[in-house]
Amino acid sequence: TVGYARVDLAWIARFVASHFESIADVRRIHMLLDVPQELRAEVDPHMVQRILLNLLSNAFKFTPPDGRVHFTLRQRGAQAVFTIQD
Repeated sequence: TVGYARVDLAWIARFVASHFESIADVRRIHMLLDVPQELRAEVDPHMVQRILLNLLSNAFKFTPPDGRVHFTLRQRGAQAVFTIQD
């Protein structure tokens, strides 16, 4: 069941990224988080969190020690765009 709510995607991005801070330290991976102060959208927040956790988990799994993960959130017109590069 989809549960739409008006949420701050920037807060969700920071919250999800915080789960990877200790992994980044242990594996010496530089994580760059580039999100706006706030970006409101109507989404299913639990689904967005699940998707971001999965994408970041994969990025950290395949990034070698001393590598980097770049996680961005941008607004493009009426869309919010997450980008995760490793």
